[in-house]
Amino acid sequence: MARGYILNRGKTRDILLGFAALGGIIALPGASRFFYSELAKLLDGRDPAKERAIRARRLKDLANRRLISIRDISGSKVEVSLTGAGKKLVKLYELDKMELPKPPKWDKKWRVITYDIPQKNRKASMALSAKFHQLGMFRLQKSIWIYPHECRDEIDAICAIFELDPEEHVMYLVTDRIPRETDAREHFDLAID
Repeated sequence: MARGYILNRGKTRDILLGFAALGGIIALPGASRFFYSELAKLLDGRDPAKERAIRARRLKDLANRRLISIRDISGSKVEVSLTGAGKKLVKLYELDKMELPKPPKWDKKWRVITYDIPQKNRKASMALSAKFHQLGMFRLQKSIWIYPHECRDEIDAICAIFELDPEEHVMYLVTDRIPRETDAREHFDLAID
């Protein structure tokens, strides 16, 4: 992915996805000096003590980076939740797992995705191109990508995550013929007529 959209894999990813799976908010006693360790245990009780200590340090780091928020809700309880930045990072982690549909039968139509993103959003443009490459699309030209199956929903989701307006910046076209069709068919292992 492009700079600024690079994902940190490992404990940070696991913790944030764990929060997302729990609905993004956890309430627990907060007065303990072992607060982060208890929170780590709650997120994954199967971790051995050494792993839990590493996870607890990572949780404290996430709080310092303002990816999770910790606030008192009563005298003895605190609420731990994902912040806006934490939720955005979770979306990027989910994007990292995205795959495009691959039906068994091809409908003989090409999906052409082209984009024209302003220079001020260069990071998003580079990340979009890297994501299309990662998804296995065929690059026809610098900002024109080809895919042989319906993928409009996935393209719209990617645009939303990168904060791009699909109506303004990204065009999704369906056509029967494309230039360099033989190359594209070879790329997708589609029979050449």
